[in-house]
Amino acid sequence: MPIHSLELLAHRTWPCRTEALLGNWILRESGGFTRRANSCLAVGDPGVVPEQAADLVESWYRSRDLEPCVKIVPGSPSDLDSLLESRGWTIATPSLTLARELGQDHPKLPPEVSVSAIPDSDWLRTVSLWDGEPPDKARRHAELAMRVHSGGFLRWTTAEGILAVGLVSMDGMDSFLYDVVVHPERRGRGIGRAFCNAAMSWAAQCGTRTMALQVLESNLVARRLYESLGFAEHHPYHYRVAAAAKPTCGC
Repeated sequence: MPIHSLELLAHRTWPCRTEALLGNWILRESGGFTRRANSCLAVGDPGVVPEQAADLVESWYRSRDLEPCVKIVPGSPSDLDSLLESRGWTIATPSLTLARELGQDHPKLPPEVSVSAIPDSDWLRTVSLWDGEPPDKARRHAELAMRVHSGGFLRWTTAEGILAVGLVSMDGMDSFLYDVVVHPERRGRGIGRAFCNAAMSWAAQCGTRTMALQVLESNLVARRLYESLGFAEHHPYHYRVAAAAKPTCGC
């Protein structure tokens, strides 16, 4: 899948609250929860010269009391990154997009893993608690999760309680894996691997043929896990952010 297509898939499967177009660029905001939903996806021609495009992006975010943020991917205008750097915009959260095809050889979903079309209060409370989210961030997380158009909110529950949660967000025959969190006291026991396999099984059973995910470049443990599960690097990306009174939370 071309980089632009995969970035648009990520845009649709992690839906922002408000968006606007600047030529082919997409400006996105969700009240400051995650840069993925509060950044300008700068791919293609903005319809104006780069300097003016940067001015318009900064103005758009500052008028909403948000951190000006641009997502830089292979395919962004070649001089954009250096232009923003010259203006004092700093690099944030260098990350990788990984992807793999899904076949029909995935095992059936274990009975301990349940899936719901909308996030219930237990799922939302669990993902926020294990991620250490304060109440306001947890509220915005819930609002974004409720905007997912087609997906499954997975939860692995045993007699010990909830062991892991995650989200498979789908768009046609493609899917994205988000919000995988393992119980803090159960990490390092293979639960993450088993849970991701369950997520892939469920996505395949739903008819999707590809799955992608995003991981911090510095998170070597997660990268090794995903690569052992068959995910391969599709492309790197990073954000350029301007100083703001209220920095965006999350990557």
